[in-house]
Amino acid sequence: MLYSWTVSYKTAPVEVRERFSPDAHDAYGFLERLTDNPQIDGAAGIFTCNRSEVYISCRTHRPPTPPALAPYIRRYSEEGAVRHLFRVAAGLDSAVLGEDEILRQVKEAFEFSHKAGFCDRDINILFREASAWAKEVKTNTRLSDSPVSSATIAANLADAEKPQLVLVIGASGRIGSAAAKNIAAKGIAVSGTGTSSHRLLGTAVEMVDYRQRFSVMEKADVVISATKSPHYTVTFDAVKKLGRIPRLFIDMAVPRDIDPEVGKISRLIDIDEFRTEIGRNEDLRRAAAEDAEERAEVSAGETMKKIELSRYLAGGYRPPFDMKILYELRDKADLEEFRSTLSALRRL
Repeated sequence: MLYSWTVSYKTAPVEVRERFSPDAHDAYGFLERLTDNPQIDGAAGIFTCNRSEVYISCRTHRPPTPPALAPYIRRYSEEGAVRHLFRVAAGLDSAVLGEDEILRQVKEAFEFSHKAGFCDRDINILFREASAWAKEVKTNTRLSDSPVSSATIAANLADAEKPQLVLVIGASGRIGSAAAKNIAAKGIAVSGTGTSSHRLLGTAVEMVDYRQRFSVMEKADVVISATKSPHYTVTFDAVKKLGRIPRLFIDMAVPRDIDPEVGKISRLIDIDEFRTEIGRNEDLRRAAAEDAEERAEVSAGETMKKIELSRYLAGGYRPPFDMKILYELRDKADLEEFRSTLSALRRL
């Protein structure tokens, strides 16, 4: 049986999600503990700023929900879990409708779990099919015709302030780097903290030592923070002491980088508030999303049939006729018909 648990921006605010956002080491330990259970054959997890999801392949029983997650979790099983991952991979469940970044994150999550040895046949089929389907639907629909990412939204919010200088804390990271590049492309001066060279970010971005961030902050009109720090990179007390306080702070991190108290003395936008900006772009994608939703329903059923056939063969069963016929039946029958057929064949 396939199950999935998900805690996302739809079910929990950022202060809850940040408690369930493990780094790579914690993710490995979490999946290792899951698969140590003899009833669990495989597992994979997707951990981003907007969601923490676990997909489990279980032999006989439904795994218990961690008590701390219970108020915020959504649960899916079998084809429901398959359909959910399809929707996630295509960006249909994202805060930015149809966003492309999540597909890369889904692929990386699978690669991480696969290389660590946590995946079984069901998880392998599930993630490979979801990734291939999401790529196809993005190619054949207009779902990604107007690409919007958190980095481009941050850049647009910064640009709206008509800033002379933007400080990006964590400019050497993936999100921070993308935001810095987008802002610099608008002709705005950017200073960034991190370890990357000018060659990586481009000569338009001046890299500064992280410890100098507050001296640069006094000159900046906008401050963006996008790090993986477990602590605040910008504290209320430090900002209050500045001779000149920036007009806008943008927090792109989970856990949060910027002390929420900063919002008392300047405008502060956290990652949840991005949804307001996202909404302005979604109308362009809704028709394509409706088409993709219909495709997801059909394709999830097709994938579930592949999983059912894999389970049948893994159980040592073989049909009393040419296997080619069984594959043809899989392709032509609906899911319930195919399940009934396999159930009858097991009784022979």
